[in-house]
Amino acid sequence: MNYNRCVDIIVGLNAGSCGKGKIMTILQDVPYKALIRTGGPNAAHTIIYKGKAFAFHIIPCGSFHFPKAKLIMGANAQIDIEHLKHEIEVLKEHGVWSDDRLIIDPNATVIGAIDKIAENGGRMPDCGDLWTHPIDCDNHEKLGGTCAGCEQLPPDSAWKALGSTTHGVGANLCRKAARGTKMVVLPGQELDLAAYFRSKVDEGVSVIELGTHIIDTIAEGPITDWGEFIKPEPVELAKDNEFLSRFVGNTVNIINRFIDNDEPVLIEGTQGAVLSLHHGYWPKTTSRDTNASNWCSDAGISPFAVRDIYGVTRTFPIRVAGNSGPMSGQEISWEEITEHAESKEPIVEITTATKRKRRVFTFCEDDFKKACDINRPSKLMLSFVDYLHINDYGKTSWDSLAQKTRDWITQLESKMDVFFNFLSTGPDPEHTIFRKTPGEFVAQAQAQARTSTNES
Repeated sequence: MNYNRCVDIIVGLNAGSCGKGKIMTILQDVPYKALIRTGGPNAAHTIIYKGKAFAFHIIPCGSFHFPKAKLIMGANAQIDIEHLKHEIEVLKEHGVWSDDRLIIDPNATVIGAIDKIAENGGRMPDCGDLWTHPIDCDNHEKLGGTCAGCEQLPPDSAWKALGSTTHGVGANLCRKAARGTKMVVLPGQELDLAAYFRSKVDEGVSVIELGTHIIDTIAEGPITDWGEFIKPEPVELAKDNEFLSRFVGNTVNIINRFIDNDEPVLIEGTQGAVLSLHHGYWPKTTSRDTNASNWCSDAGISPFAVRDIYGVTRTFPIRVAGNSGPMSGQEISWEEITEHAESKEPIVEITTATKRKRRVFTFCEDDFKKACDINRPSKLMLSFVDYLHINDYGKTSWDSLAQKTRDWITQLESKMDVFFNFLSTGPDPEHTIFRKTPGEFVAQAQAQARTSTNES
């Protein structure tokens, strides 16, 4: 048995939008042979490449930085085909696509219209499919560039109840777990009304009595005996889909042969640890676990093959707009962030996926500690350092940071017993401060001392 350790994992330590895409620029010199992504398109990973921003919902976001690496979608990936097609076209336009580059596990699932309908209270928003909404929605601009408070969103949707992106991910997972049975009945599934009526007639109910029964039952509330007439809508697997089948391959075998050859592999986790179905603020969570060990499981990789876990955390963590749940920090306003950073221009964030204004919190110490306990990151990046002081934007050295920024970071490190190897001061690749740990400084000094002794 081979015991190589060559798998790196990127994991967000907040509730998403931590800056996982920025890690790609830090790791771009590592010769990764495969980039792996599982999870669904409920959030985008944004990277800056040649000065332009690209948001990837499906394909691993390092596809530009590692143009020869295989792009692998693991067994628990959930794929919106139209969005995948769009991202393939983006790769083609930039010359980093080949027909054998993308490999999809046969058991990855296809997100269908029924999944999106289910998460939107049984219908789509009046302003259209959420993949295009709010681009074509006049109401969007009236609301100041955000969908928060939009009356066209169904009031009984998962967005209203949970702050969900309502892109069908949770409903799709439910259907996969149901395995074609009636354990999960989703709005929009086919109902055989004729069979219902026939059963009542077979029981000796007259047409008049049946009509009265239906009217009375509806008046009292939902009909409770539809169950046997609902046809389960089995989830579609990638291997059975006409478009996806051309990319299907034995991903577990392919990944593990890279590991056997000690060739580096990178797993790109989606969302963040605080959103974990099991370890987060249930029910205000996502529909899966969002920690490093789960990404290994989803991809078919033993945790024993892991080399490094890169944890990413924000100075001021966010949650999506709406009824999305708590965090351990205090919720504040974007005006307070702007004031703290001493910025003349307003600082505000809109979600990539749904174009809604994000909620923002002070640094969430308890959440961060729990996320570190679960994931044990070997390297840490602190993102949005420029929110501590606007003059820190784009800085590339520790000494160039504002004194209050350095104090904030060192106090946090001391209190949480951590060390931030990387500080992100902006979205561009060069907006990064690389820091040596105390141990690395000692090793460097010892090496220099040995060199001086040898030379003398």
